[in-house]
Amino acid sequence: MKESLYIFRDGQLRRKDHTLLFETADGKRYVPVEHVREIFLFGEVDVTKKMLEFCSQKEIPVHIYSHYGYYMGTFYPREHHVSGYVLLKQAEHYLDPSRRLALARRFVEGALDNMLNVLRYYKNRGKAVEPMQER
Repeated sequence: MKESLYIFRDGQLRRKDHTLLFETADGKRYVPVEHVREIFLFGEVDVTKKMLEFCSQKEIPVHIYSHYGYYMGTFYPREHHVSGYVLLKQAEHYLDPSRRLALARRFVEGALDNMLNVLRYYKNRGKAVEPMQER
């Protein structure tokens, strides 16, 4: 089972053959990529281009945080998180009037369904949700 890898120590993370190697002043630690779902970097960690390419091949995102724990950004594997593809599909739907209308109807139906669920929620808890009287 894949797990998240959290790195809080300072060091260097790089690719070594078909695995990852994390080196610190205290020593080396090999990390089998088969067990890694994602990597969270909190310490002052140097990464290599080969390591990022390897993570991309293995579909492992790398999340980077500052020393104080503030989120700085994420390296996403290119092939598996392509936002450009989604944008093109959205444009295709926009350019086709029948697809655009079908999507608009589904958005309105979803909004209506959510409104009815909220009204049911409050009605089941004894709140007054009857129609308001017009003035």
